[in-house]
Amino acid sequence: QLGELKEVEELNVRHIPSGTPLNPDDETSAAYPEDVIQLAGSRLVAGSVTYSGNGDGTINVYQVPLRWDGEYPAGESFYKEIIKSTELVAVDPGNEKDIIELIEVLNIHN
Repeated sequence: QLGELKEVEELNVRHIPSGTPLNPDDETSAAYPEDVIQLAGSRLVAGSVTYSGNGDGTINVYQVPLRWDGEYPAGESFYKEIIKSTELVAVDPGNEKDIIELIEVLNIHN
């Protein structure tokens, strides 16, 4: 529903615990205020989605890149603005066939 490409060869799933910096390579980075999950294809062009679930059919989507490019340190206020702009999205349950195809290409990282 939210990724750039709808058909991916691999769907990488990474669990990120609360308190983890948004950008681990920047010492000024703010941290995730809750546990999140990052979904990403095997190539950058596939895009990524970082979110937390609310248990009610909605998710909180964090607008963080899969790979951080830019000048650092960016400052904590830069990262706090990203957290503040988290978007509430209603999840479309999708169709069963598409969901099964995604499950078959899951690659879960701990």
